[in-house]
Order: sequence, then C-alpha cells, then structure tokens
Amino acid sequence: MFDRLFGRGGEESTDAYREGQRLFDLGKQHGLRFEIDKALEYFDKSYEVHKYPAPLVDRGHIKMMRLRHFEAMHDLLEAQRLDAKIGNKFKHEILPRLSKLAITTEPYRNGMRDKLIADLRQNGRGYVAQRILLTCFKVKPEQWEFARRATPLMKFHFFNELDNVAKFETPGSHPEIEKYIQLYPRAYIDEQMRRCPDEQEYFAAEAQLHTFLCSYEEQDMRNIRSDMLYLIHSALMAEDYGLGAFSIFSDEDTHGVIREAHEYLDL
Repeated sequence: MFDRLFGRGGEESTDAYREGQRLFDLGKQHGLRFEIDKALEYFDKSYEVHKYPAPLVDRGHIKMMRLRHFEAMHDLLEAQRLDAKIGNKFKHEILPRLSKLAITTEPYRNGMRDKLIADLRQNGRGYVAQRILLTCFKVKPEQWEFARRATPLMKFHFFNELDNVAKFETPGSHPEIEKYIQLYPRAYIDEQMRRCPDEQEYFAAEAQLHTFLCSYEEQDMRNIRSDMLYLIHSALMAEDYGLGAFSIFSDEDTHGVIREAHEYLDL
C-alpha cells in the first residue's frame, strides 16, 4: 500500500494526468506517515482531477482498514472499470480485495444486514458485541460466563485492533479504544503484532468478524468494536489480577495494563 506509481507506462501525459499524479504522490507521502485523513484528501483530489484507478485503489484499501467494506467495494469496482480501459494494470491489487469484499459485504445482498441491525436495536450493543466476539473466536457462551478467559487469538485481536486504530483512524473517532492505545507502549503493541498464534485461524475469525461489523452503520460499528475490546481486555486483566483489577484502588498496582506489559512501561 502507498508504494505504487501513479502511471505504469502508456498513459497520455496531459496536464490533468500530471496534476493527478502530483496529488496522488502527495497522498502517498501522507499515507506512508499514516496521516490517513490527509492521504484521503489528496486521493480524493487526484481522482477528481484525473479519473485513474490508483487513488481509488488506495482509498478503497483505507476504507477496508476502517471497516467500511461496502464503501470500499464501490471504490474498487470503479477502479476495476477504469483499469479495464488501460489494460488491467492494477488487477493484481484490485481482484484479491474484491474477492474478500464479496464475502464481507454478503449481508447487504442476502437480507442478513437488516436482521443484524434489528437485533442491535432490540438487544443493545453490549449483547451484540459479546455474541459476535464469542461466535468469531469459537467460545461457548456458558464457558465465557463461567470463566471469562481471553483466548490467545482474542489477545492478538485486541492488540491488532489497537494497531489498526492508531494507524488508520481519525484521532478522536474511537475514544474508548484510544484510551488503550495511550496505556500500552508502542513497543509492546509492536511485539504483540509479531506473535500471532495461528495466522490462518486468525484470518478466518477476522473475516467473519468484519462481515458482522461492516453490516452496521458507522457509529454503531465503532461502539460494538469498542465493546468487544473492552470485553477482551477485562478478561485479560481479570486473568492477571482477579476481580481486584476493577477496584478503584487497582491502578496503582496494575497501571491499567496486563502484567506482561509492565516491563515496557516508563514508570
């Protein structure tokens, strides 16, 4: 991502093309620094000036990372249409993403999205967050109620989400998750990113989770996403410290993070 050239040979060198390339390059520079809102701004401008697939491909990828897969699919379908006119130069980037989006946006086509939204309205975000979490990570509800232990994949998901929100989301858009990002040192999050217990199993769980989350309106998705991370973190904290982790006097001992992260803290 953010490392492709605007043109790949053979395109006409019009003023519009050159300006589109200039704007796209600025977007790439911001993207490489994870200044994502600025990157999106320049990708939008680049596409407005010159209708070319590259800005849509990167814009679509950002929307995927922000769990707005239905909107991402529209960008990539338009990129595919434009790409066909220039010899399908971007097909190796477009097709794999469209294949994933065909799965995660299925609820928009089979009627499941309406049922999920109705269930949210009836039962509330906390209920929905727990149900999605347990379903995707294959934990039985009675097992969770008896002893809330986060599985290794849940733990990895927690820190993967912190990483994604820190890199791809607008600051202030996920305040509950950003509290965790402030608590956990960047070095510890990076270490967790290198320790996925089972990549294949995680990718399957994540795809199912995204299928659920991407079905909701944006603010509802953010709320459910935050609640899921709260459930995982609460389970991790309780496993390390017991119920005392939630005492008003516990911060002095726990510093708000799991025990394993203490050595990374600047105390």
